[in-house]
Amino acid sequence: MLWICRNEFVETLSDIVLRRTALAITGQVSMEIIAALAALFGHERVLPEREIKRQSDALIAELDSYHGVNSAMLVARNESRRM
Repeated sequence: MLWICRNEFVETLSDIVLRRTALAITGQVSMEIIAALAALFGHERVLPEREIKRQSDALIAELDSYHGVNSAMLVARNESRRM
């Protein structure tokens, strides 16, 4: 993920999840993964917490609006991985 952030001209968290990885296509994206990627991306880009939160919220809204994956489904994916 660091390589992607540093070398692929990534502009947003949505760009990482939806276009630079297969996480969304394969159904692996979850709230925990979004939080981990947001922290990593924010650290790498030196983003303030409010911008990291804004980008996380925008990604979750985009997943819901365009892909039919709502926040409850993302949370459920966290739980299914723990089993």
